[in-house]
Amino acid sequence: MEFAPTERYNRQSYFDFSAVAPITQKAGLIAPGALRLTDANIRAPESTYWRQWEPRFGFAYRVASKTVLRGGAGVFWLPGGLETSGSSTNNPTATISTPFVSSLDSGVTPRDRLANPFPNGLIPLIGRSQGLDTLVGQSVGMFIRGAHQAYVNQWNFDVQQQLGGGLAVEAAYAGSHGVGLPASIQANQIPDAYLNLGTALNEQVSNPFYGLVSVGTLSQRTVSRGQLLRPSPQFTGVSVRRQLVFRAVLPREHMLPKRACRRTRIAGICECRVFDLPLHADEGHKALQCVFDFGGVHGEQGNRR
Repeated sequence: MEFAPTERYNRQSYFDFSAVAPITQKAGLIAPGALRLTDANIRAPESTYWRQWEPRFGFAYRVASKTVLRGGAGVFWLPGGLETSGSSTNNPTATISTPFVSSLDSGVTPRDRLANPFPNGLIPLIGRSQGLDTLVGQSVGMFIRGAHQAYVNQWNFDVQQQLGGGLAVEAAYAGSHGVGLPASIQANQIPDAYLNLGTALNEQVSNPFYGLVSVGTLSQRTVSRGQLLRPSPQFTGVSVRRQLVFRAVLPREHMLPKRACRRTRIAGICECRVFDLPLHADEGHKALQCVFDFGGVHGEQGNRR
């Protein structure tokens, strides 16, 4: 059992899909979605998954004097450190990146120039100072409470037969099935219902966040129509870094369409099956081994909309 990571001064964050940021309300919108800092009551950005058990077993059985069966199976969970160490994007309040606004209409018209790439200055580290308004107007990648670590099911079966004269033949089958492997899914996409607008999504309209947001595309007087049609228009992007229970965690407006769910299976999934047929020959102190492998790997990951 691995418990969720905590930080001494509660400086971690997670995305709350139901909270409405004060800036969003001031802009006249009721669009849920805000970064929430951990506190004394909720110290970890993710929930502890109490079903994180790893049962394993193996056996070896001699069927006859020259025939042995072997096999085993087990469940293996990915260490939580793989998702936290070295991944500052999972805790965006600890590492701030000032975006360069190259264009407001998907590259059609240049905006800021290299001579003065950040006219509004650099974004300082904000810590807990902005509450639910943290990083509004920017793209964030974060934890979501309710998701849990990925796991891998592994199994194998082996038959070994001694043929005599120093020869032995062995047939082995091994399989591996990974579920919820680390993936990155954009949860703040424009809903399919608006995609028929085509190029109209790039049209510039009045920006309700102007004067409320100081950096990025949402700090300008106008913004693309498509940005305001996103489920959480107060963020230019919402990247979910771990997706095992995607449909159980994300609100309806942030979900992928069913056809995309069937195609991508939501999270990183990988299957590997290998069949070995080795031939062993032993003559005195000399050994010969011939191995014939037949295997395949199948993987699916992420969002391909």
